[in-house]
Amino acid sequence: MPGRWEHKMEIAVPISYWPHRAGPLAVEGGQLSTKEETVYDVGSFDLFALEEALARRDRWGAKVTVVLVGPGAHEEGLRASLSLGADDAVRLWDEGLESFFPTPSIVTARILAAWIEKRGFQLVLCGDKSSASASGLVGNYLAHFLARPVLSRVVQIETLAETNLKVTCRGEKGSRQMYESPLPAVLSMGRGTEPRYPSLPARLAAQQAEIPVFGLAELQLDRSDIQALASYSHTLRLAGSRPKPKKIFTPDSSLSAADRMKMILAGGVKRKKSNLAEGSQGGAAGVYELLKKEGLV
Repeated sequence: MPGRWEHKMEIAVPISYWPHRAGPLAVEGGQLSTKEETVYDVGSFDLFALEEALARRDRWGAKVTVVLVGPGAHEEGLRASLSLGADDAVRLWDEGLESFFPTPSIVTARILAAWIEKRGFQLVLCGDKSSASASGLVGNYLAHFLARPVLSRVVQIETLAETNLKVTCRGEKGSRQMYESPLPAVLSMGRGTEPRYPSLPARLAAQQAEIPVFGLAELQLDRSDIQALASYSHTLRLAGSRPKPKKIFTPDSSLSAADRMKMILAGGVKRKKSNLAEGSQGGAAGVYELLKKEGLV
């Protein structure tokens, strides 16, 4: 195993905190319902990115910082990430962003880019898909604003040096492709190693942690620029997912009523054809011929 670097690499992991896909979710009037029973969680692909960053931290001695663009209620996502092992957490928000929330991918990426560029992170790991829109655009926009190379659908970092890295990406039909990229870079992580579980002491420590908040002024961003980016595209309305129709078995109309009823009661399962020898005890010869025909004797 290679030794640790003399200096710590800085890894940033942008995350999102949205209603969990497996939890109860309601849409009312084209907007996401804010009912108390709605379950929020860190995006599943964001957790894959965080796990990969923590694995690099454990091996190389890197420092992992999670960052989120969202209001105070989304701070729980940062605390959940701290309980998993992240070293630091930062929230980017401003009262002037409330009219844009949920922020489009391009706005989220612009705010993240301003903070990442200010801190000088060498590596950025983000989820390949977000919990909000599953567009997968944040990583690409982020690389554009930072003028860095970007690799998408990354499933594993193979080697990580101070100036470059090698990664494995998921290709079409489950194929794997290996790429090499210089640092600094942006990686959009696909489905990879399952995230670790937080310990109870880590959960308690995360709840007590102080999370700094940076607004547009600290990031040297103008609200008019954000407004211009937000005007490119915006969400008109949300709609609940349509249930998948179940296929109902319908018997062949050319069959008799009795046969159709039998097939309905059997659930459309047809009996397998088999050879059966019937008769009295004196039909042993017929049984022998049947076994001989089937190649059993």
